[in-house]
Parts: sequence; C-alpha cells; structure tokens
Amino acid sequence: MSNNIEYTNLTLANSDYGNLLEKIEKLLDEELKRIQTAGKGNYFGITPYPAFDIDKLAEAMAKQFIGSNQYPFENIDGTAFATVYMPEVEAQQKFSQQLHSILRKMQRCMQSLYFKQPNAPKQQTPNALHIYMKKFVEEITKTLSSSSLSSQTGSQMHGLTYGSFTTPFDVKKRRLSVTKNPESSEVGEKVWLKGHKLTVQVQNIGQFDQDVIDGIMTRLKQMREAGEELDDESLSDVQDELKRKAAAPTSDLQALRNAVIVETVARIFRECKVRYLQYLLNGMKVWNKPGKERGMRLLENLIARLRALDEYSRAYDLGHYEVTFQQRTYNFKEILSGAAAFDSLPIITEIEGLLNETTDVQQGIKTFIMGVKLKLNGKVQVHGGKNDTVFDYNISLLDPQTPLYKRRKAAAIDEERFYEKVLHVALLYLVLVRLDDPTFDAVAFFEEKIRPVLQNGSEEEKLDVLLKIKRGIEAGKKAEEYIRTLKDLLVEFIKHQSIGPDMAPETLVLSLKTSLLNTDLDSIVNSHIYFQEFVPQQSKSVLKHVAVEEARTSNDALCKLPLQIQFEPLYYYPADTLEEVYTMKYTATQLKTLPVMLVPVDNSGYLRDIKNSFGKLNRIALYYRHHTWYSDSPEAFVYRFTYITLAYIFVKMLASYAVGKGEDPSLFLPILCIHDRDEAEADVNRHDETVHKEEEQKTVQLSDEAFIHSFAKLLDFLLSQDYLSSSQGFKRDTIQGAKQGIHKRRNALASLFSALPRSFEKQLAQPNRDYALKKLALVIVSSRPSDKNRKAQEPDSTEGATLYGQIVGIERLDTGAIRLGLLTTFSANLEKEELYSRPQALIDQLRKYAAQGYSHFLYVAHAPYNRTLKVEQLDLYFMNESVIQALREIPAGEKGEHIRVYPIFCDKYYVVNRKPRARSSVPDVNSLYIDDIGELAQVSRDTSKKAILFFNIFTGKTINPESVYNGVMSYTTLVNTYQNDVTYDQYIWSDLLSLSSENSLRAEILEMLTLFHFWRFEKGNEIRNVNKTGKDKRIQIQMKLDPYSQIIGTDSVGKLSIYPHMRSKVRFNALSYLTEVRSVLRKQKNEGER
Repeated sequence: MSNNIEYTNLTLANSDYGNLLEKIEKLLDEELKRIQTAGKGNYFGITPYPAFDIDKLAEAMAKQFIGSNQYPFENIDGTAFATVYMPEVEAQQKFSQQLHSILRKMQRCMQSLYFKQPNAPKQQTPNALHIYMKKFVEEITKTLSSSSLSSQTGSQMHGLTYGSFTTPFDVKKRRLSVTKNPESSEVGEKVWLKGHKLTVQVQNIGQFDQDVIDGIMTRLKQMREAGEELDDESLSDVQDELKRKAAAPTSDLQALRNAVIVETVARIFRECKVRYLQYLLNGMKVWNKPGKERGMRLLENLIARLRALDEYSRAYDLGHYEVTFQQRTYNFKEILSGAAAFDSLPIITEIEGLLNETTDVQQGIKTFIMGVKLKLNGKVQVHGGKNDTVFDYNISLLDPQTPLYKRRKAAAIDEERFYEKVLHVALLYLVLVRLDDPTFDAVAFFEEKIRPVLQNGSEEEKLDVLLKIKRGIEAGKKAEEYIRTLKDLLVEFIKHQSIGPDMAPETLVLSLKTSLLNTDLDSIVNSHIYFQEFVPQQSKSVLKHVAVEEARTSNDALCKLPLQIQFEPLYYYPADTLEEVYTMKYTATQLKTLPVMLVPVDNSGYLRDIKNSFGKLNRIALYYRHHTWYSDSPEAFVYRFTYITLAYIFVKMLASYAVGKGEDPSLFLPILCIHDRDEAEADVNRHDETVHKEEEQKTVQLSDEAFIHSFAKLLDFLLSQDYLSSSQGFKRDTIQGAKQGIHKRRNALASLFSALPRSFEKQLAQPNRDYALKKLALVIVSSRPSDKNRKAQEPDSTEGATLYGQIVGIERLDTGAIRLGLLTTFSANLEKEELYSRPQALIDQLRKYAAQGYSHFLYVAHAPYNRTLKVEQLDLYFMNESVIQALREIPAGEKGEHIRVYPIFCDKYYVVNRKPRARSSVPDVNSLYIDDIGELAQVSRDTSKKAILFFNIFTGKTINPESVYNGVMSYTTLVNTYQNDVTYDQYIWSDLLSLSSENSLRAEILEMLTLFHFWRFEKGNEIRNVNKTGKDKRIQIQMKLDPYSQIIGTDSVGKLSIYPHMRSKVRFNALSYLTEVRSVLRKQKNEGER
C-alpha cells in the first residue's frame, strides 16, 4: 500500500476495511458459482454489453450492517475524518491482498460469463476478455463521429449525437476598459457593463482581548455602583483571571475571540446587504426619474422593515423568542442572528466575489474588497424547485397542501431543519405584507398575532396561522406586484448610464453586546463564569450578541471594533481595438471510445426511454436504485463503500482490457450519469447538533441522486489519471426524444465532450510571427482532509490530507494555432504538514511534464484568503514560499535552467449587462477582457502591494436572455511575498505584469489563458449563416466562466467526495480511499492481473 501517511499519531482513527472487503469477496464467490452452474448471475452481464448490477450486491452488503456499530475505524473521541490512516504494515498488506482478490474474482465472473456465450471461442484462454473488450471498443469507435456512435432521425436523437467533430466553432474576444469616473459623455454612452464593488475595513482587531477585559471590568464597576456587593480585591482577582484566560489557548475567552474572528465577517456583510439597498435608494433620489416614486417608497419601506427585524433580534432575552412547532423547539433569536437571515427574500443584495483581502498586522486592520449584485426573484431549479420564482419557492413553505411544499418536504432528509425554514419564512416574509403602507409594523404584527400562537397554540392552530400569513401576503397578488415593481425599478436604475452616487467611506462599529455577559455576580467572581448564551464549541452562537451599527455612544456594548464600508461604481466600455476571432476544431477524432453509463433501474418507464435513446450504443452499464435509509446510517455507508469500490475496479478492469498491454493507451471514457429524480435539499443531517468548522461541523446530507452524481464526477477524475474521461448528468427530459429535450441534450453532450483536445486558429493572424512561448501547462491544485481529529491540539495534532489536481497542456503549433488538451489528473494522500511545505506528489507531476518540454507553469490554487478577522501572519497554503521554491527547483531543458512557476488565484464577481438586447450597439463576442494593470487597480488595489490584479475575463454572451448580470473572472498574482527569492519577482514582472518589456510573455500567456476558458465551453448550439458561398454551418458556443470548478470550490470533486461515515459526525473521503485503491491496483502488472 502506498499510504504516505506513515507517522504515528494516537489522535487519528486507524481504518480497517478487512471485514467489509471479506464480505464482498464472499458475495462474489457466490456469484461465480451461480454463473458456473446456471450460466448467468445476479450481478454481472456481458451481452449485449458489459453490465454490473452493483446496486444488488451493495444492497446485500448493506442489509448485513443495519444498525451496526462494527465501524471500519477506531472509535476515538473527536474523530472528524477516518479514511486511509493505516499505520500498521500488516493492515496495509491485507488491504492490498483483498483488493487484488476482489479484482481476480470479478475477472473470473466476467470470463465465465463470456465463455457461456454461443459465439465464445472453444478454447478458454487467459486473455479472452482482452480480445473481447478490444473488439467491443473497435466496433463502436472507429472514430468519434462514426455512425456506430450516434444517429439522428428527425427530432429523435440517439446514441451520442453531437453535430460533427469536424464542424468549426467560431469564438471572438475583445478588450474592454474600466473606469470609476467616466470623464466624458462619449465614454458614458459607450458603457456596456457596469458594477459595484464593496470595500470593508475593520480596525483595532489586535486590541480585542484587552477591549473585552476592559468592557467586563467596566460592567462590573457599574454593577457595584448600582448596589451590588463587590470589593476592590474581588475586582482585582477577576481582572487577573481574565488576563490569564486571554493567554490560555483553550479558555472560554479565547473561544470567544476565535468565534468573533471567524464568524463576524459574514455578519458584517449582512449589514452591507441592507446598506447597499440604501445606497441605491440614495442614488435614485438624485436620479429623480418621474413615475418611479412608488417603487422608491416600496424600497424605502423594505429597508426600514429589515432594520426593524435586526433590532428585534436583540430586543429581548433568549427565552422570549422560543417557540414549539411540530413537537420541536426553535428560537427566533437564533434564526434572525444568522449571517444569512435575509437571504431567502426575493429581492436582496448578494455579496459575491472576493477580489482582495489585505492585512496590516502592525495596525490590526483587515480589508476586504468584494463584488456586489442583486437577487431579483430569479428561478429556482434545485432542491425541489422546478423553475419556480424565489418568492413562490419560499412562500410555499407556509402551506403544506401545495405540491411544492410536498416536494421540498420529501426532498429534505432532516425534518428539524426543514421546519426551521418554515418558521424562518413565516417571520421574514412578513416584510412583504402591505409593503406600500409605511405604517404597517411587521415586528409588532408578529409579536401580537403570530408568536403567541407559536408558543401556546395547538399544532392545528400553528399551521392555520402560517396559512393566514401566506394568504395575507398573496392577497390580491399584491406581494407579486411589489416584487415586480421593485425589480423593474432596480434593473432600470442599475442599467442607467450613471449608477452612483459617489459615496465617502461610512464609519460604523462591530459591537459585542453586554447580553453576552453573565448576570450572576457570584458565579463571575467565585466560579469565573463570565459569559452566557455562548457555547464555545458552537462558534455561531456568538452572533446573537453581535451588531453592526452606527458609531455612537451606547451603554449596551461590551466592546467595539471600528469599521468602514464604501460602495463604488465601476464602468466598463469597449477599448479602441478590434475584436479577435478564432476558429476552434476538435483535434482528436480517432480516440478509442468506451462509454460508461450509470443507470437507474427501478423505473420501467424510464428504462424504456433509456433504451429508445441509447439502445444501440455499446457501453459499460452500472446500475443503481433508490433506497429509503438515512444518508448517515451504517447501511448507507456500507452501500456507498461497496458501490464505489466495485464500480471503480470493474470499469478500470474493462478499460485495461480494451487498451491492452503495450498498446496505444489513448482511450476516451465518457461517463453518462442518468437521473430520474431531483437531488435532495442540502439540509443539515438529522444527527448533527454541534457546529465546528466547515468540513467537520455540517453533517453531510446525501441523497441517492446526489451520491450517484458525485460518484460520476469522482470516477471521471480517477479514470483521467490513466485515460481521457469526462462526465455529464442527463435528466429524463434530456434523454427523451421530445423536441424540447433535444436542446438540453445537445448542451449536455457539448459538456460531455468538452474534455477532448481542440485547436484554436486565429483569423487574420500576423503571418510568420515568431512566438516565444511554445508550451504552457496550467496546473490546478486543491486538497481535502482524509483523516483528522477535531479535538487534537497543536503541536501534537496531525492531519492526513489528499492533494488532488489537474494539468492542462497548451501548445503553440507550427501553424501558429494553439492546441489545448488535458494532460492528466492526479491525487495523492499526504501528511498535511508536507502538503504546504514540499508536496512531493505535485513536484513529481511538474517534473514529468518539464521532461516533456513544458518549462512555464500557470499554477492555480484557491486564493490564500480566509474571510475572517485574523490579523496574524497568514498561511499562504499552496502558495507558501517553501512550496513555490520546491517547484522552481525543477530543472527545465539541458542548460541548467529551471521551470518558471506563476502562482495565480481567481474569484468570480458580477457586473450589469447594460445593453443585452441592443445588438447594434453591443459587440457580438463570446468573451471580453481587461488586461491593463493600471485600469484594473481601480477594481482592486492592494495597499500592501503583495497581490496584483492582472486580468479580468467576462462572458460576452448572456446564457439567459432575461439575465441582468454577466460574470467576471478576476485573476491575481503575488509579488513582494517571497523574501528569499529575488528572481521570482523579476520573472513575474517581466512575463506576467510588464507591458513594456520587449521579451515579455504577457500577451501570449493571456491569450492562452483566454483560450483555456473557451476550451471548457458549456454550450454548443448549431447555427447556419448564409454567406456568398451558401450556407456556412457553425457551432455557437458559450464560454465557461469558471473552468476550475472541478478542482476548486463547492462543486469540486474533492468537496463532492466527502460522504457521511458509518458513525454520525465522522466523514469518509471517497477520493482519498479510491486514490489508495488505484495505487494498490497499479502495483500489479496487467498481464499478472489476467
């Protein structure tokens, strides 16, 4: 076993899958006997194509562990992740032996089935399966565009129809300029895209501990002045104890400090959401357009009511807000204190895109620069929503008889969390009642009419009062008219030529309220219990005692942190340059292809649709069904463990047979994940009661559909380490032959084939140009925990992690065209300390491609920002100096040179598409970009001069014609960061940032980076343009704005691979586990396997 986590650590849980793998082996033995005696099995099939009903076998496994506590890991207190930590050599050897045994048993099952076929060879040779699979693949993939892959008749689409792989794609890009202050009416008229950025600066963070101590002492003195018995000696003892707690890393004072540092940034952003609406309203008053007075009054009333809700959340003690609903206890103070308390409204601000985060350690100042956009009652397509507006989607929670309520309740595994959403909407949506009436008091209405019923009424009375709220909101469709009026007003204003107004920085304070302080003087003095309603293990509980408010004198603040906020407009307009046009073509149409389908088989009607759509397509079929067990139950874990183990080994086995030893390894495995249900709501799991950190605290809720979707992505990623693979989900309306499904299917297939290599040839390119950059590799890296104990304390704590990533090759051909293709994906299990110091697995990957002529590497990782108020020296994670230095030591060429590594990180923000329909005045391009560093400094300027924004790329075409916003990907690199590496800054400036250097590679790098976005396109619609030569068929594509989502972010393969383990609150990292499985299987040669 290649487990690199070879340290000894008593806090990590030792994993042992011996019992599970042994039971899998037994079921495979039984299957082999069935095949040998009856000529067919329960699980495996080979005609008309290889099939594996893994679901049956996995279900048989799961039934053996219903309610079981036979955990495949040590039951150590505090275990958060338990996956691949096996310190004992004997355990590693047993794991390896069992996997090889499972592989051999699967081979024997398939070989036995094959020899039972009428056309099977009489002589049973060991390489029979290789001959069969090789022929099987050759039959379906002479080329990707062969008729054996697909056919199309009228409106019916069959197989993998996707236009023609020789059809050219035209893509266009054009440069933009940006300014904060249009200086002339000429620029103002040309403005196409507009946006706002938010700057938040929090000060005096380093004084927090002392401020809290001073606040507590001040409060105690006030209590003494009010008549409490408290002498000077007791006061002095309290002060000494507080100072001791401030220095103790595990004290409740430190827990409070950490909670404020981690949780309050999101709370500050919540206040900014309301203040952005006020900022727009102030601009409207200057705009003063006739006929908009009513809409402005609605906006003014909405703002006032949101402020009233915020004040209401702090008006009473915790017990005042407690209610019961559906035999559960809830608290409205906790519901309203959350950072996302207003996010369910149909009209609200969204803070999206972290453009920069800077820290002044000496001054204790933290600065954030964010993108800002509006939620405008858009359509909900997930978690039970079926094209419903945000308003309809949420208001349905107040009426159990609506179909949408029933869908959402059925999709939500955790009922407690679901009913909390119901109550949240009941209170929050009161702000929409009689919104045109400034005298209506939503808080008073709730206090008088709603809260008493929820506290003392029967369940029938509670349901009735919620239904009355819904009817009151919907009466006469007034709420819908309010929302429509607000939306129309906001859209028209933000699209107006000037979307100011100018705003000076506004000074506020982040206040920690005295409600946090214990009121029992005896327990403060004698037991040193200083805080109430704060649970150190639940950091979000501090939010009940936090407010962002005006900077003024107040008696209810324990301490305050000054902060400033500022909204600023940004104007984007076409630069005085022509658009650039490229012709994109597929370059690999001779790849052998072996489709893999994940198919639901518990719906006969759906199976008929699949057969009609894909019946003639040779493929590997993996079956699944839907089950009723909880996603965090022991049987659910055993099912998933069995499924991923056998599915990966089965597909890998057949793929190796299809390629054969010593033959051309080029094999394309498109993975089609067929869904017949929507994914369940992403609710918190039913057993989760404790909140810790992101990965450890939120118990993973995982429906069958979500599991199969995540596994398809995981299988794609793992297979791409050895072959070429991609994955795509297909819903029922996508695979059916109806005309409305053809468009969705074409787009799904465009995404499925987006992994294939393509070339881009620039039209009207400068002839005989000498290019300096022949090859550029784009490396994308991330990591996830594999083994971790949340209670382990530094410096004794150790954590296992999985490093994973992707490398894309970008090559300038002799013709001047640029070719892009996936070189590989990779993953390795390491100790976390190695991960951010010298990750050998990453070094090996770059060394491998440096040997193939790549000497320039764009190195993309998650931004080294933490979105907290932490001001200590920050860890740069994958961009630590030791990591960059280790990579830069890799040799390049034969002249003693080393590779050049360009660390970059990116985030997405949004701008208003001002003229989406005025095609005569808007460039018809797929992407827009800004590469002027001076102009981009207006978008984000780092006062520490360590992070420089050097590139913005925009989607030129709007996917949804009703969309108001266009996405922007913002790229930043690091300078003045690595103190011991002068040459790094030199080549970063000369190659990536310099506009004047004669030898700069900047233009070529940015051209290749732009084409990388086009390579990962999302849509492909066939259009026909009539020209002088007749009909010129072209494919119109949609650029993928975020081409890194497979590796970085909430939809990444790493995130999707985190499953609930066999015990509540413990995680299993499927990527970590299958990385070990792959490593074990690779150790045995293909011939030996057969």
